[in-house]
Amino acid sequence: MTPKKTYILWNINVIVYLLRGDKGMIVVNYQILEEKPETVNQYQLKYPFSCKVVGLDRKTLFPIAIDLKPAGSFSFKLGRLYCPTCLHQVKGDVCSVCSRLDWREELPVRIRVLCNYRDPDSPLLQAGYCTYADYPCGFVENRDVCHGTYFLYIGRFNTLFKVGISRIGRTKKKRLIEQGLNEAYVLSPIPNLPKALKLEQLISETLMIPDRLHRSQKVESFLSKEVWDWKKIHDFLDGIRHLFKMEHFQIQKDFRVSSLEPIHLEEGLSISGLVLWIQGPWLIFLDDNEHTKILNLKELEGYELGGI
Repeated sequence: MTPKKTYILWNINVIVYLLRGDKGMIVVNYQILEEKPETVNQYQLKYPFSCKVVGLDRKTLFPIAIDLKPAGSFSFKLGRLYCPTCLHQVKGDVCSVCSRLDWREELPVRIRVLCNYRDPDSPLLQAGYCTYADYPCGFVENRDVCHGTYFLYIGRFNTLFKVGISRIGRTKKKRLIEQGLNEAYVLSPIPNLPKALKLEQLISETLMIPDRLHRSQKVESFLSKEVWDWKKIHDFLDGIRHLFKMEHFQIQKDFRVSSLEPIHLEEGLSISGLVLWIQGPWLIFLDDNEHTKILNLKELEGYELGGI
């Protein structure tokens, strides 16, 4: 079978999978929305953001959006789960189709990850250097990522601190909002990905703050009454202030609850309630029994949604 015929057959299979069932739509992603113009001081607003869950309609394959806003009610039911990469139905935690693919061919970014995260100075684990003009991987998409300009942020998620990096082409504030941070310091510019990774590791080790927060930590932080302290971070930033452009973003006020139940998604589950708070992908709501629950909207990816 020729590659062209294989591609056509794959697309036919995708359409067949999309048209099966009657749950309504497949969620493909979510977006954080800013309800007010940039000129408004959003830090003074109690509920500055809303979420839009975007899915594919099964009949038309057109995108459909559901707005989730504080003080708004919502209701939907989960249908079958599909792989968000190939849209084949998933049984268990692993997609049987994607697990058979050669990701070195299907996903060139895999090479970039192996190259820069394991040994930033040795492209493709070989001796030598990678430059914008001479990049051994051969993928122009990787070159633009590796040699693009970055910014680094040290942020607070409730009582937790983390460090992270992002390409400078993305709006800084938007990135911080997506992360669910209450406030953050941003350092820029950083000339390329290897240098950004090294700086991220240096700050993580020096300040003993992680570059990733686990799901359970974030959930528990909404219950914490601990008082955070920026002093150690402020002292560190004062010592390197002359090296970077430094900005401080205040995103949203803190929100705490006395009890919180995480939602564990499964096929057939009905979810409904009143939205209390939105922080990054985290949706905190009061269910029909007046229990306070939390849902990570990213985990909806790939599910059919019905009853909207």
